[in-house]
Amino acid sequence: MTDAFDLPQLITDMIAEVQAAAERQGVFVEATHLASMPRWVVADEPRLRRMLLNGLDLAVGAATSGVITLRIDRQDADRDRWTCAIDWQGDDADPVDSLRITFGVELLPGPSTDADRPLRVLVVDDSAQHRTLVAAYLAGTPHEVTAVSGGAEAIERLRANPVDVILMDLQMPGMDGGAAIRAVRDLEAAQQQVPAFIIALTAIGASGDALEAEAAGADDCLAKPLSRAAIFKALSAVPEARPASPTPAATPADLPPSQVLAIARHQVTTILMAGGGTQVERLRILGNTLRTTAGDAGLHDITHLAGVLEQAAERGDLRETQIAARILQAWMAKVQA
Repeated sequence: MTDAFDLPQLITDMIAEVQAAAERQGVFVEATHLASMPRWVVADEPRLRRMLLNGLDLAVGAATSGVITLRIDRQDADRDRWTCAIDWQGDDADPVDSLRITFGVELLPGPSTDADRPLRVLVVDDSAQHRTLVAAYLAGTPHEVTAVSGGAEAIERLRANPVDVILMDLQMPGMDGGAAIRAVRDLEAAQQQVPAFIIALTAIGASGDALEAEAAGADDCLAKPLSRAAIFKALSAVPEARPASPTPAATPADLPPSQVLAIARHQVTTILMAGGGTQVERLRILGNTLRTTAGDAGLHDITHLAGVLEQAAERGDLRETQIAARILQAWMAKVQA
């Protein structure tokens, strides 16, 4: 047995492989009853793929016109046995007017992400081709997919529109994936958002990237290029963090000033201790967020100092940004005291 895979997609892929040869002979290849087939199944995928391709090759080789039809029907519900039939029905003038190839296969039910819980998915990737590919994989499912080209754009979108799942590319210009993941977690803490399930996307074999993503706050990691099966398997593991009828999250204006300050002080301390090349950008995002939340909480001095921090970070000077962050940190400690 192998991991769960998408059976209708496998059948579609196999038909695509023989389509060119079939067209040269004036034969049309189709699959029927796809909707009645089990979608996500566990089976010996390499063996099934081989049998399907061999059967289709044989049918295409024998056919001279007409239609080749592939279908899979349930044979024995108790044993999860299914029969795959490949039929060719030629035109009346053909000397061989029909051919049937059948074989049995065991298909066990696999996980599904299409059942009860549609997910809001944000794809963050500087590759337009990859963003389009993921959107195509998830087309026709209940999932709502949006895409942005960079980490900073993702933060701005998430500020007003939280999501359930983020597919985050790690290798991006500007704010890289690791910095973006940290910024997402900072934003979620500041705005009291339910944490998104973050799936980091890394190059094959880049184990160091996976460890970095985990340290930044990612929940899972997938290697690129992505397959449809890998995406759906990862989505099937997303926990049901949101209730069926969610109650509104507390807004910054609803939080007591002491809680706003406690969250912000913790974030500043964490960023300053972490260091790294993304510290300025993370402090800029924190300053921007705190400027709004402190204003809503009536903390006008903190609002001003958060704006100073944001402006220092926008100029890109590390030392100036660190000084502004420490001044803000000290002032918050003074106000809390």
